[in-house]
Amino acid sequence: MKLYVGLLASLSLVTTSFTNANAVRSANVERASYHKSIKAASSAVVSLYASKNIATLQDNVDAAMYGNVMADDFNQNTASAVKLKEEKSLGSGVIVDSKGLIITNSHIVSQAQDIKVVTSNNNTYSAYVVGVDNLLDLAVLRLENPNQDRFNVITFADSDDVYIGDVVFALGNPFGIGQSVSMGIVSAIGRSTFGMESAQYLIQTDAAINPGNSGGALINVDGKLVGINSAIFSKTEAFSGVGFAVPSNAVKFVVDTLQMNGSIQRAWLGVRGEDVSTTLKNRLKLNSTKGVYVTNVTSGSPAALAGIQAGDILIKLHNTNIDNNNAYKAMVTTLPVDKKIRAKVIRNSRVMDLEVILKAIEKRAESGKFMIRGNNRLSGIVVEQLSAELNHILGLSLDSKGLAIIERPQAVAMHNIQVGDVILQVNKTTITDVASLQTVLSSPAPFGLKLKILRAGRQLTIFIK
Repeated sequence: MKLYVGLLASLSLVTTSFTNANAVRSANVERASYHKSIKAASSAVVSLYASKNIATLQDNVDAAMYGNVMADDFNQNTASAVKLKEEKSLGSGVIVDSKGLIITNSHIVSQAQDIKVVTSNNNTYSAYVVGVDNLLDLAVLRLENPNQDRFNVITFADSDDVYIGDVVFALGNPFGIGQSVSMGIVSAIGRSTFGMESAQYLIQTDAAINPGNSGGALINVDGKLVGINSAIFSKTEAFSGVGFAVPSNAVKFVVDTLQMNGSIQRAWLGVRGEDVSTTLKNRLKLNSTKGVYVTNVTSGSPAALAGIQAGDILIKLHNTNIDNNNAYKAMVTTLPVDKKIRAKVIRNSRVMDLEVILKAIEKRAESGKFMIRGNNRLSGIVVEQLSAELNHILGLSLDSKGLAIIERPQAVAMHNIQVGDVILQVNKTTITDVASLQTVLSSPAPFGLKLKILRAGRQLTIFIK
């Protein structure tokens, strides 16, 4: 018994000593917390509530008779067949100037008739759209602020200094439950939601980005903006560990340009290329794999007029070094139009300095989007006629023809159809416009649909039963 009591006493002394040691250690180590940084950034993050009227078919109308009905198509021919229905969307935004300028995602406020903004101190304001950028899914809003209130503003970080492994936080209003914070790291840089050939250049993160977070802030440990949360990669519409954000430098370009001009003019060089591989580097006796190996130069393009040739290594544009093909495609869209800039290429082991005048890409038509409706297997998808701007976004040749899928309901996703796919054929019929697609879909297809699509530069065949 004495031995047992003595053993307990010894254990108690050891435990007490161990606890006291931990207490001393804890007192000397500052608690790991990002509270101050997150609090400062959160004050510039807002919740958005937008509503718009969309055209839907009357309950007693044969849907097959109206394969394509959208709000823009509401006219005398369809007035008796459709009804207007209010559709609401939820998202987040970030205040970028003290007078109430906000950056958010364009898909949240697209065609909205009413936009309400709730700030971090629960004040509600109306807002209107200053301008949108379809390439990066960004929109700039201005608060209606008759009292001339002053707002807290986010501080921009330099997204060129963001690296894989950096700790980041996603701020927003997920599912409309209120402002929340999630933590993760930068998983990759230079991603695209349209495939690797796209001109998008996004930050990928595993910080949770759920519906409602779109348009919110992605910040670093200092509370500075490194990106605007834009999209998630998921088959359930809930976060699955892959989220995307538009880099802060691109965001700043869009904000400044839209605020000044109300629209974005995208520059076009006319070069298609690929990354410089180690094999290519050794064969051409280059010093590094930095740059873009030019595979094609469009005839009559700014690049052709400047003297850039297939086989050149494009290493610099407008005093900025080019790391790879994705970086080049993202960079060229932010360069000035109709102004002289310098380009550097390596040709036959010699560095050449060339003068280039970039031209603007033809803009997408506002009425180019069509939702497929009716009793068919593609009902619900939204397609858009390919244009020079959309081709550029998708990484296609500027003169490409066809229809691109730009939205699709969750049910269609089970058929392996993705946003950014270009429909080339349906049941051996070449698809060049909406009319040709509607003609095919209105024909009997007892064995389903056979689609030939273009995805990230590759032709694929998809069967939909």
